[in-house]
Amino acid sequence: MKKLILPAILMFMVFAGCIKKTDVTPIDPVVTATEAKDSTKTISNDNLIHTIVFNMGLQVVKTSVTNQTLTLQFNENVNMYVTADGLNQSYAVHLLENFQQSQLAGLHFTTVNEYGITTTDWVDDNLNNVILKTVSDTLVNNVPLKKINVNRPFTFTKVFDSNQSAINQQNTLLTKYNDKVTYKAFCYYNKKTFVADSVSVNMVYVRK
Repeated sequence: MKKLILPAILMFMVFAGCIKKTDVTPIDPVVTATEAKDSTKTISNDNLIHTIVFNMGLQVVKTSVTNQTLTLQFNENVNMYVTADGLNQSYAVHLLENFQQSQLAGLHFTTVNEYGITTTDWVDDNLNNVILKTVSDTLVNNVPLKKINVNRPFTFTKVFDSNQSAINQQNTLLTKYNDKVTYKAFCYYNKKTFVADSVSVNMVYVRK
């Protein structure tokens, strides 16, 4: 079952349509998420429309062993929502992954860039350059939102001193349910980086 991440700031997003629409020029300072929760502070329409909200479930890692190599296929599957105005008034949406709370931390990985070229230990966080994504229209409380789905594979590998050692590690991973991957996303527009939203999501290891 998918978990909907609903920070307090989402309530401002949903009612964005009630704010008078004007030509937006980003202003500083950036209103932080903490400030947004404080009713005594004002969040600008500009910050509001560029807020990103995550909606996602378990992230799956498929495991397999060949000879002495353990392969971990991480299938990133991320849903993000941002107002239609916010996306239209953005040069780019950025998505970053952090594996430090998982068994994937420190392992070498490969993925494929927009040109179909395999890259090692690097992934483009600018979603303008990511072809494994879809952007669709949706409504929440009659507010037009854009749903961005990013679905791309990362292939992690680790070489052991024996086939049995690799299998033992695979079996250990299959029992782990507390590993997490942390995602952070933000919009960039007119030399301004808007407040980043982040979420930590559980990972599950399965046999390929």
